[in-house]
Parts: sequence; structure tokens; C-alpha cells
Amino acid sequence: MNDRDLEAILYGDAAEESHTAAISNMIIAIGAQAAPSSLFQARVEQNALASAQATAFADLLQNPSLAMVQLFLLLAFYMLQACQRNAAFMYIGVASRAAYTLGLSESQEQYV
Repeated sequence: MNDRDLEAILYGDAAEESHTAAISNMIIAIGAQAAPSSLFQARVEQNALASAQATAFADLLQNPSLAMVQLFLLLAFYMLQACQRNAAFMYIGVASRAAYTLGLSESQEQYV
């Protein structure tokens, strides 16, 4: 993957759904967080994180979905790695409440 591929994912096409782009951005941010430090890596990490956070709070809180749960869990993982425990616990709380709202916490016995 080269710089042009990363920029295409970060800034995406208008046709790509926002939650899919946000999840992709968080995956890139987490990967960049673990990569050797460089100016390009820092820029990619910051842009990906900012884009994902903006999408999370602009679009996904209106209608809880599995994508929202996934995005907030990825945000929590990122914040834990960045040693920001309070932010991570807030993101986990949003994800768990959304999962509960969607019925993901129900027993799987009813589906068997």
C-alpha cells in the first residue's frame, strides 16, 4: 500500500458509506499508531482518527447499528493504546449501550 492508496481510503469516494469509511479509518489509525514514528505516519494517524471521530458523532449516534458498535470499539482500542483510559471507557460505554439497544446482549438460545 502506497501513499496514494492511503489517501484514497482516508478521503474516500462520495459513494462509500460513511460508517464503512470510518471503520476503515480507525483500522488505519490503529495500524499507524503501531508503526515506526515518522511525520507521514503521524499525519495519517491524526487524519484517520479525526475523520472517524467526526463520522461517529455526526452520523452514527442517530441510528444505532452494528457498524456503530464496531466503530466505537475500535475507538476504544485506539484510546487504550494512547493511554487515554477515560476516553476509552466512554467509547466502550457507548458501544455497550448501543449493543444492548440492538439486542446483541440477548441470549442466543432463542435463535437456535
